[in-house]
Amino acid sequence: MKTLFAALILFSIVSLAITLIFGIPAIPIIFMHTTLFFIAAYFVWEKNWKTTKQKLGLDGKWKEKIAYGIAGFVVLLVVGMLMSLVAQQFGTTDASKISGKLQDLPLYIIIFSFVFAPISEELFFRGFLTTKFGIMASSIVFAASHLMYGSYFEIIGAFVLGLALAMMYKHSKSILPVIIMHALFNATSIIIMVVQGMLRLV
Repeated sequence: MKTLFAALILFSIVSLAITLIFGIPAIPIIFMHTTLFFIAAYFVWEKNWKTTKQKLGLDGKWKEKIAYGIAGFVVLLVVGMLMSLVAQQFGTTDASKISGKLQDLPLYIIIFSFVFAPISEELFFRGFLTTKFGIMASSIVFAASHLMYGSYFEIIGAFVLGLALAMMYKHSKSILPVIIMHALFNATSIIIMVVQGMLRLV
């Protein structure tokens, strides 16, 4: 199985490089996430699916894990709102840079951001990096992966988000709650930015 994952990693990296070289818009985002997914799968995979599920905490107690995910999302939402209010109070927010980039993305990439991206990112950053290198290291790398947005507010927010997700992963011993938290957080963030953009036009 690891041989298959290695081949898929190579395919994703080559595809990512080709789309970047030829300047194909948006598609590199997809291949970036498939690369993360297959790298995580390579390192997380155990001898079979059953043991891998157990390692990732996908072996039962679904209601409890879903509840963890929803509760964690609510906490993230409150923390995110407080951070935004503090930044606005001191006039230091540059969140408009993120919404500007969001407006340039096609609809399928926006959907991708809260359907597949949370899975690939959680498997890589929490399932692999947090397990292997710890909460702080995985959160720093997660924050660094958001440098492309050109927003220091986004980087700080990603670091805090990374800490919260890593702590939840350690506490729940399951990848499912953090995938739920991440997906709901991304979807809510996008909805808020879209609504804010519409209000500016009124």
